[in-house]
Amino acid sequence: DVIVVMDVFRASNTIIELLAKGAERVVPVRDEATARELKAAHPDWILLGERRGVRLAGFDGDNSPSNLPADIHGKVVLLSTSNGTRILEACAPGHAVFIASFANAAAVMDAVRATGCDNPSFWAVGLIDDKLSEEDMLCARYLYGMFAGLAPDAAAFRDEAQACSGAERLRGLDLHADLDLCTQFDRTKIVPRRMAWIDGLFCFQN
Repeated sequence: DVIVVMDVFRASNTIIELLAKGAERVVPVRDEATARELKAAHPDWILLGERRGVRLAGFDGDNSPSNLPADIHGKVVLLSTSNGTRILEACAPGHAVFIASFANAAAVMDAVRATGCDNPSFWAVGLIDDKLSEEDMLCARYLYGMFAGLAPDAAAFRDEAQACSGAERLRGLDLHADLDLCTQFDRTKIVPRRMAWIDGLFCFQN
């Protein structure tokens, strides 16, 4: 009944940072055309997104947790990404869905335990075409270790995350600030939770 979703590089951290900086809610949208239609219908909403790490033309910003627009406080934010938003849409209604990363690991575990669920699912998003990604699998292992009552070594996990192929991809895109932010541990207590909203949309709020 509880799904913990991890897209460490970068959607999880973008959503966490948006809520930390005062966004009212974040609406994940898988399809680019749908995201553009929603923006046209609601011009005051903020439209963020990328495909394969590159900002989409005409969008208000990227899927970058370290480089968010300045005017997000109190705003609805639409987010469309290469893969993370696809996974969020795939989570069946009726389940509690939390967004996690290394950044909010302890807070997420507190939220999961508070539900009383003794068998949560840890969904490592991975890459396009359902290929595994090292950073998401590392995060799943770290969170599962915490849930099992272990004390995983954060420093060791950070070193592995910064050395993985996903980290090299971010470096190749000159996204060093994002990489640093995405591999910081327990820097926030923000736990994005899925909520039903208007017109059949789901959103995430803290």
